Amino acid sequence: MSRRAVLIALTLLFAGVSPAARAGDLDPKGVEFFETKIRPILVEHCDRCHSAKAESINKLRGGLRLDTKEGFLIGGDTGPAIVPGKADESILIEALRYDDAVQMPPKGKLPDAVIDDFVTWVNIGAPDPRVAPTSPAKPADGGIDLDQGRTHWAYRPITAGPLPEVKQTPWPRDDIDRFLLAKLEAANLHPVADADRATLVRRLYFDLIGLPPTPEDIDAFVNDPSPNATETLVDRLLNSPEFGERWGRHWLDVARFAESLTLRGLIFKEAWRYRDYVIDTFNNDRPFDQFVREQIAGDLLPADSPDERRRQLIATTFLTLGNSNLEEQDKPQLDMDVVDEQLDTIGKTFLAQTIGCARCHDHKFDPIPTKDYYALAGILRNASMLKHANVSNWVEQPLPVPPDQEAALQNHEHAVAALEHQVKAERARLSALGKASAGKGVISVGALPGIVVDDSKAKKVGEWKLSQFSGSFIGAGYIHDLDTGKGEKSLTFEPERLEPGTYELWLAYSPGGSRAPTVPVTVFSADGDQPVSINMRKNPPIDGRFVSLGRYRFEKDGQSYVLISNDGTTGHVTADAVVFIPIDQASQSAAKLATKTPAQNPEAEKLKALEADLKRLRSSGPVRDMVMSVVESPEIKETRIHVRGSVHSLGAPAPRGVLQVATLGTAPVMPSDESGRRELAAWLAGEG
Repeated sequence: MSRRAVLIALTLLFAGVSPAARAGDLDPKGVEFFETKIRPILVEHCDRCHSAKAESINKLRGGLRLDTKEGFLIGGDTGPAIVPGKADESILIEALRYDDAVQMPPKGKLPDAVIDDFVTWVNIGAPDPRVAPTSPAKPADGGIDLDQGRTHWAYRPITAGPLPEVKQTPWPRDDIDRFLLAKLEAANLHPVADADRATLVRRLYFDLIGLPPTPEDIDAFVNDPSPNATETLVDRLLNSPEFGERWGRHWLDVARFAESLTLRGLIFKEAWRYRDYVIDTFNNDRPFDQFVREQIAGDLLPADSPDERRRQLIATTFLTLGNSNLEEQDKPQLDMDVVDEQLDTIGKTFLAQTIGCARCHDHKFDPIPTKDYYALAGILRNASMLKHANVSNWVEQPLPVPPDQEAALQNHEHAVAALEHQVKAERARLSALGKASAGKGVISVGALPGIVVDDSKAKKVGEWKLSQFSGSFIGAGYIHDLDTGKGEKSLTFEPERLEPGTYELWLAYSPGGSRAPTVPVTVFSADGDQPVSINMRKNPPIDGRFVSLGRYRFEKDGQSYVLISNDGTTGHVTADAVVFIPIDQASQSAAKLATKTPAQNPEAEKLKALEADLKRLRSSGPVRDMVMSVVESPEIKETRIHVRGSVHSLGAPAPRGVLQVATLGTAPVMPSDESGRRELAAWLAGEG
């Protein structure tokens, strides 16, 4: 496990206990249970970062001491992690059971027996005989005075103020003119004369549609004797399609509209639908409150027709347009970064209010406590816009169509699915024919692509045994840990010369039924250390020899090695080689190594014909219209405050809600079966 992962795990899992555990004498049986079942875990995983020694060398993490009873009771930055006597209400147990988004330890779930020990320990009151002075408790929050905040004009209801007095009373045509004239008179200025008609027509064209009038347009207006000529021209320009294009672009700027991501230049191929929706909204004079509700919760609103449902779904693209780093491998972090970007946009767009500052601490300038930030975040976290993978992808949903089109689409999709099934079955059959020879025999180091670090070049800690028993290996053989000395042995694969760049890493190992199912492997690269768990009981997927550890970036003179450990493993840990393959060669290298190809099988022509039929069928039939949107979570969950903004450091619960300081009257009640976006939209679009 990486140092960062250890720190996160410790801070989350052992964050502190309620002072209620102080009272009363400890039961000797409880003490014995702690000494035999709990203390060894704390010593093994916690002391180096959560002890007096760590504090003395400025390496105490999370403000948390776990080498004394008092340190456990006071806790660290995350607040209480257990409720003595109530294991099912404890953050610690949730994390150990992998019941929540936070799953600890991150390298793999602990054995059920160990988790059961912690459950028992919490339920009997978390007895701990250790006594020693500790650091003082954290100071309480300074708090935010919401009542005082509501007195600021920005959080007060809009009211009509008194009209200013003016001297030239005949000049103003409406109340706005009175305010303009008052400022002019205060500066001893006078209004200029009305613009001539040729100037006026140009101003109206540029203001309303952003385009100049033609000479014919100018002449028509100048020569129009009607007293309503100006009103008629304004109405015509407002009803022109160019009006929505001119003014919709201002909203698109606020909504951070784009048709691609910075990351790899990925294209939002369906984003244009949202652009057209915004233009259509301006051109059809759609009410602003409806415009707001549709963008936040259009997918949850009732619809009377397929066209209305299409519009509502397209509107929710607003939530998905952020420029996110989809390559982020810490997926809880990615999810929260997306929510943060959504909140930032919602705050600036609908509230003229920055909110993001409260992600890590109470807002420094505005009356927004951190709890309010996570109350809003809880709403958006229950509506996902991502499908996670190595590079995550945004959610796209089908748009509804009339019944006759839907029937045609379904017929085509059923035909495609049936042919896909045939292709898959034929591929599996041909693959089985060549599987017997895959991954067998000896390969020299020089025959492999990329930069190879053979097991003979690995730096070894502990005793590792060379073997050729499997008959399939690279170089002189492979090595294994003898299934002994667990936690005491490791291998470091470090290339001697590695040019800066991005590489795909392959690990070669010898599989088998006696192997360890969860081998901890850590890749150290320019982006930090990334833990990976390998099941060595399974056959490696690449040529029966290798498994990909992922793609990583390496810098000159930076860390660039792979560490394999037998810590916590059951069964033999094996290793043969680690290969560093430049990213532009990875796919080609896998193809060259593959020993089974359809062309080598006389029946491969059947597969080739099926694949050609499938390609033709896909390209010839009707295609569903898709839209970028969000999907409600199947299980609605509340969010906890993230201490200092860290997704791995959870604090007090923050039930879903809205900004307290900006709420007039009763705050909306969040439903248990929906995210709360419908209520958020109503709050944003309503009067209070």
